[in-house]
Amino acid sequence: MQAAAEKAVKEFPTAAVAAVEPSTGAIRAVANNPASGFNTAFQGKQAPGSTMKIVTGR
Repeated sequence: MQAAAEKAVKEFPTAAVAAVEPSTGAIRAVANNPASGFNTAFQGKQAPGSTMKIVTGR
């Protein structure tokens, strides 16, 4: 899952993702692009809306 998260954010100049398991709240993957500097995945703030979607799957 971590590798998939890192691959996904590399497609964009500025991106971040945090994958959380809904049933437990466990963090499964975190990735930022660029990888250095501010940790957007953990420290960034984004208002809910069309840019923030919750996706679940099995």
